[in-house]
Formats: sequence, C-alpha cells, structure tokens
Amino acid sequence: MAKRIVRRGSQQIRAELELLEALEPIADEHQEAKEAYRAALASGDREAIEAAKERKLQASNQLNETRTWLRREQEIVHLAATIVAIEQRLAGPILDQDGEEDAAQRAELEAAVGQARSQLERAQAEAAVVRRELAALTGAEA
Repeated sequence: MAKRIVRRGSQQIRAELELLEALEPIADEHQEAKEAYRAALASGDREAIEAAKERKLQASNQLNETRTWLRREQEIVHLAATIVAIEQRLAGPILDQDGEEDAAQRAELEAAVGQARSQLERAQAEAAVVRRELAALTGAEA
C-alpha cells in the first residue's frame, strides 16, 4: 500500500499557529513545573518534591484541558464553514456531465449538510458546558 501524502493548506497552518500561540503561556508553566520537579528531586526534600509534583500535575492537566477545549472550538468553526460551503453549492444547479440535474449528487450533499449540522449541534452543546465551567472558574459570564 502506497503512503498517502497529506498536504496542509495555509488556513490549516494558521489555525495550528493560533493554537500554539494560545497554548504558549500554559505550556511555559508546564515546562517550569517540570523543571521545578526535577530540581526538587535533586534536592531530596520530601515536601518540596510533593509540592513540585502536584504543581506539575496541575499544569499538565490544565494544558491537556486547554488543548481539548481549543480543538473543540476549532471543530465548531470548521463545521460552520463546511455547512456554509455545502449550502452555497446546494443553492445553485448541480449538473452531471450531460448538463442535467444530478439528483444523486444533490442527495449526497443534502445528507452531508445534515450530518454536519448534527455534528455542529453536538460540538456546540459540549462546548457550552466547557464554557460555563471556565466562566465559573474565572468568575466571568459565559
């Protein structure tokens, strides 16, 4: 089986850069916590080791939760854009090679937009829960 070449477009690369920039302060805290843990291990102080271990665990959890949340937000944006693109395609004529209306292709696109809508609703519901939890933690309103 031949290896498939995957190309990333500039929009995908920009989205990845946004994600990395948003994660930078959290990733920095995680790295500092790991270094503090190593230093505590080297010192041999049991209390310092436990405190550093807890800090490292909290930083790791925050980093993973933030990554998950940002990916979910990106999924919502992607699904919304996909729905718009499919709806624009459905708004015009969908012709086959003979210039006739292609009912099968139209049905496939309608099924795809329906599936994308249900995925978007699910993703938005999951994101709403996370947004409320984050708002409660920060004391802000969602």
